[in-house]
Amino acid sequence: MGLAGWLANPPSPTMQPIFIEKPLTETEIADLIAFLAAAQTEVGGATASGGFDWMLAGGVLGLGLLLAFMAFVIAGPRPAYSDRLRSRV
Repeated sequence: MGLAGWLANPPSPTMQPIFIEKPLTETEIADLIAFLAAAQTEVGGATASGGFDWMLAGGVLGLGLLLAFMAFVIAGPRPAYSDRLRSRV
């Protein structure tokens, strides 16, 4: 119901000039709502279908690789604090 009202009279300033001259018909609105409802339940959605979320797994893996790179390659192994104190004496 709310989506049909939004499609009939879009409140966003970007969409108003586009649809002011030629608004969507009732049939077009019903077709859009049916399409969006079918797309929501269609297989291939990451978590909507209960499948594995590849984007989340890729993000976690990428973050781990980035942190490992920063810890070992960029900073390099650092001497222990006690070794730095001994080198000053």
